[in-house]
Formats: sequence, C-alpha cells, structure tokens
Amino acid sequence: MPSFEKSKSPEQENFDIFKQKYLQVLKNSNIPDIQKLMLRQSDILMLLGKLKPMTEIVLQGDIIKEWEKRNYWDDNSINNLFKVLKENFALSNSKISIEDEGKHAVYKVYDPEQIKNQIKKFPKLLPWDNKNNIKSWINDNLNSGVPIDYIYGALYGFPKSAIDFYLEKGNLMDVEFQGIGTYGEDYGVPKGELAPDVIAREKAKKTFFDMYENDQEIQDELKKTDDLYNELIQIRKQKIAELDAKDERLKK
Repeated sequence: MPSFEKSKSPEQENFDIFKQKYLQVLKNSNIPDIQKLMLRQSDILMLLGKLKPMTEIVLQGDIIKEWEKRNYWDDNSINNLFKVLKENFALSNSKISIEDEGKHAVYKVYDPEQIKNQIKKFPKLLPWDNKNNIKSWINDNLNSGVPIDYIYGALYGFPKSAIDFYLEKGNLMDVEFQGIGTYGEDYGVPKGELAPDVIAREKAKKTFFDMYENDQEIQDELKKTDDLYNELIQIRKQKIAELDAKDERLKK
C-alpha cells in the first residue's frame, strides 16, 4: 500500500520557513554574534515569524558606547544588521529619531508583505504601495482621518477587537478590562470571554514560541552566543544601576 506523508499544519510550514532563514543567520560566521543576539528578542522573533508587521529597535546611547569600548559595535553595525534583515527576511527599516551622533536612536523595522496582509483585516487603513515607506504611509493614513492608535495597533499585530475596545474606551483609563501580557506584548480586552481574534492571536504566539524553544537545532546555535548574551545583560544592569544612583542623588 502507498504510504502517505502527514501534511504539515500552516503553523508548522510557517515555522519551517522561519527556521531555515533564521539558521542561515545564526550559522553565518561573517555576522557578528551581537547582531545575532538582537534577533533573540521576543518582539523581533514575532516579526521574523510573521506574527507582527512591525517593531522597533532602540539603541541606547550609554549601552552602545559600552559595546563600542569592548569592540562589539561600531558605526557600521546597525546598517549591517539592517542588511541582514533585508537580505534574509525581506524586512525594511526607517529611522524615527537619532541623537548623540547615532549612539541613541530608534528605528522602525517592518515587513511590507505582512502590512499588505494586515490591511485586509483593518478596512480603515489605506492600501500599501511598494513605493511607500512606513513614515509616508502612516502620515497618509493620519491625513485621511485614521486614528493613530488604530494604525499602530494594526502594525504591532494586536487583534482588531482589542484595538476597537481600546479606542472605544479612551485608552482604557478608569475602565475595567482584562490585561493580556505574553511574549513581550501587553494589551487590554473586555472582561469575560475572549474574542475569537484574541484567542487566535494568543494561540499563534504560543505555537510559534513552543516550536522555537523546543527546536534543538536552533537552541544549539543560540547556546554558542550565551556567554556574550549574559555579558550584555550585565552591562544593561550596570547602566540601569548607574541611572538609579543618579536619581537617588538628585532626591537628596
């Protein structure tokens, strides 16, 4: 009798595509480990795994300066990271703000294909033209009367029912709601039974991160950067402690 291979779920097929691209980056010896570590952040992973159309990369000036002292980072590092994201994941980027000669900056990183798909769920949003960049597209939507929270909620991947609730209740100030906080995302929804799109959103995230955390090949590659990862955490803790100490002195 002929044997039939079990068909993969859409979630598994999506993860397999992500995994192939992700491992190409992790195994590439020409990509610095610190850039690979930036791709371990949960919001970046959701962007790469087709779970949100846009996120932000924030460069904190004091931390970047410390990375530079240790030769982990230089003036070309951020552009090289964007090149990796473009070539491997077809992502685009746009600078939001920049200070201190580029050592403190915020960038939007986004997936045009995901934006096109997201627009189908959000009828108020204008069509996406491949000639657009994210700044001009957001401004065009604002000029056409679309609320800014509607725009950003869609871009950050929140369920439409949660965005509608947020807008209806006026930023959830002094409103009873149930908060959802998973994998770096926080949003509020009405008390009681969850809306279908919220259930689907949370299930999709859990499915993706379960596969990510249980994939031995990915985890073996990630272990190779664990020492640097732990060092960067200590740098961050040190800088936070220094800022807290300054605040304490100001209080005296």
